[in-house]
Formats: sequence, C-alpha cells, structure tokens
Amino acid sequence: MPHQTFFNLPEEKRQSVIDAALEEFSLYDYKTASLSRMVEKAGIAKGSMYQYFENKKDLYLYLMNHAAEVKLGYLTEHTRTYGKDFFSLLKEISHASTRFNLSQPKYSRILYHAAREKHNEELGDLAAEIREVARRYIKEMMLTASQRGEIRSDIDIDLASFCVNQISIDIEDFVSTKFGFSYSQVLREGQESLPITEQQVEEVLDGMIGFFRRGLEAKPPR
Repeated sequence: MPHQTFFNLPEEKRQSVIDAALEEFSLYDYKTASLSRMVEKAGIAKGSMYQYFENKKDLYLYLMNHAAEVKLGYLTEHTRTYGKDFFSLLKEISHASTRFNLSQPKYSRILYHAAREKHNEELGDLAAEIREVARRYIKEMMLTASQRGEIRSDIDIDLASFCVNQISIDIEDFVSTKFGFSYSQVLREGQESLPITEQQVEEVLDGMIGFFRRGLEAKPPR
C-alpha cells in the first residue's frame, strides 16, 4: 500500500505519478519497467517515489489493484447479468471487457502483463494467482449453469473452466495477430484507442462464444 504521503499529495500531482507509472507498466513487464523513466515522466525526484511507495513492487501492486478496480467498475456498470444463461452471460462480460480494453488501453495492458508475469522472487507466481482467481469465478458460473441444465452434465467442470478461462484471457493475443497490430506500439504512439472497430472484435468474441456453446451446451431432451 502507498504511504500516507502519497495520498496527501494534491490530486493533480498524485494523478501525474499514477499516469507516469501506469504508462511505464503498460509498455513493459515488471522486470523491465524503469522507475527512472517513471519519475522523469512524472517530473519528480526519484527519492520522492520512495516517499510515496515502499518500493517498485509496492507501486506495481497498487497500480494493478487500481486497474482491476477501474475495470470491475466498468464491467459492473456495463453488464446486465440478471436472468441470463451461462453463454449469454459470458458473452455479455466478454464484450464489456473488450469495450473496456478498446477505450482504456493503458489499464488493460497492465492487467495483461500481470496475467503473464513470469515467476520471480519479488512477485512470486502472480500470473498463476490471477488466472486461478478468474478460473474459480468461471467455475462458479459453470456450476450454476450445470444445475440449471444449461451445460452438459458429463463434462469435467474443473477442466472446462480452465479451458474457458485460458481462451478468454488469451483471446486478446489472437485479436492482435488477426488484425495485425501491436498493443505496445499503439501505446508508444500515444493512440487513445486500438486501430480496430468494436464490431471487428465482437465478431471474434461471437465466434469464441459459439465455440464454447457447441462443446458445452446441454442438448434438449428428445
């Protein structure tokens, strides 16, 4: 957690620190991100950063949690989950998540890097922890769907939730490959959004949900 001195900063200065660090971590993974570049962009002395945060890890985890809260708030505001079956709910969440990524690339990229961090002494196996939290959430959705008779009763829920989660997380890589762009290049060039339309991405997501549906959906009784 940040030191109180960080929260005591004027809002404008505090936001400039967040923006500089967010930009750095959206372009680079934890190991290669540079505090020197961050403080230069923020216009502060390097020593000041240590008055605000314990260390680089403290800053990174704060930003990651901040980005996760921003995204969760967006998803909560832009999804209507009541009364939807598993596949419709997953489609709703996937589309809202993609709209967030299109409109907030810096936030989405720090979460992208966090879910792919290699195991290291400072962060431990952070990526595995993040993916397991997401998998458990999907597993609960699938258990509910199974009880409702929406998905097949003969599937291994643990395996199915793992597969759905992995594909849902990594679909971003497929999108960038399919449409021929680099997320990092978009951010370095200062673009405010990705060079693809929401419709293009939604077509990919519709295909992904259709793939899940064909493999998981319970067949109606004859």
